[in-house]
Amino acid sequence: MKQNNYQLDFFRLFDLFPEPVIIGEMDGKIIHANKAAGSLLGYAEDEMNSFSMLDLLSEDVPDKMQEILKDEQKKGGTMFEMSIRAKNTEMIPCRVMTRHIKQDQRIIRCIVIHDLRLSADRKNIQRSEEDE
Repeated sequence: MKQNNYQLDFFRLFDLFPEPVIIGEMDGKIIHANKAAGSLLGYAEDEMNSFSMLDLLSEDVPDKMQEILKDEQKKGGTMFEMSIRAKNTEMIPCRVMTRHIKQDQRIIRCIVIHDLRLSADRKNIQRSEEDE
């Protein structure tokens, strides 16, 4: 019972993050997605827990996946840009940062997602303010 409470508390920590965070097994199975990830991608809080990360990837990423995973394995994490598929099938341009985390006796993958549309919106706002 104590271990289950620990796991719940561990995953709830990620719900406090303002950025979308997905926690996954090393084989790609999603075991937790925070509210920000659900909001970004249009899914209910626990809906993604039955997914694999491959379910969210754009078509061009599997070709690059071997290279990305090799880099991640070597460094214990990596950063790259890709598009992620939302529930409504919209492809969202993102910067993805992964980091390996030891939890109990296993290694899991923490994936932090930054929506690049937000950066583009900020740049457009700055440009329009400069034009005024």
